[in-house]
Amino acid sequence: MKNKTTVSSIVLVIILMASQAFAVGGPEILIKKGKFTINKVKVNESWSVYQVKEVLTGSPRIRTGYNTTHTYDNLGIVVFEAAQSGKGTGVINELQVFFMDIEPNEVTPKNTTNASVKIEKLKITRDLCKADMLKGLSKWRQTESYLDHSFRMSKGGIYIYFQFSDDEMQLRKISIGRDNK
Repeated sequence: MKNKTTVSSIVLVIILMASQAFAVGGPEILIKKGKFTINKVKVNESWSVYQVKEVLTGSPRIRTGYNTTHTYDNLGIVVFEAAQSGKGTGVINELQVFFMDIEPNEVTPKNTTNASVKIEKLKITRDLCKADMLKGLSKWRQTESYLDHSFRMSKGGIYIYFQFSDDEMQLRKISIGRDNK
C-alpha cells in the first residue's frame, strides 16, 4: 500500500510539473540590435500582419477605419494594420502592448498584457518608471512625443513610445513601429 501511495504521489508531481511547463503564457517580445521579434519570429523584416497573427494566440477583434485594428483582448495587444480604401494592406503600422487599463474605446484590449517584453537588456513591465527607462535605453535617441508623460525612443529603424502614468512611475503601454524619421 505504501508503494502505491508513493508511486501515485510521484505521478501526481510529474503531472503538475508538466502542466506548469505547458501553461499558457503571453508572447515573448524582444527588441535587440535592430531586431523586433515575437516568439523568435522577426517582425521588422517585413512588418507583416499575417506573420504576427500566426504567432499571437486567440482571435482578435477586427475594426476597420483609418487603420484596420486587430485587438487581442486575451494578450493585451493591439496591432494596427495600414489600410487603403477601407481594406487592410497586410503591413503593420504599429503594435501596442498594454500594461495598465486605459480608458476603454473600440480598440483598447479588455485585459492587460501577460507578455514578456525586453528591449536590449531592459525588462519592460508595468512597474517601469521613466527614469529607469531612460537609463536602460541610454543609447537610444529620444525624439519628440505627442502626449504628456509619453516618450518616443528610436534606434535601428524602430521607434517605441512609452506612455507612463501621470507621476511617470508606472508604464501604461508601449507602441512599437517602423521609424521613418
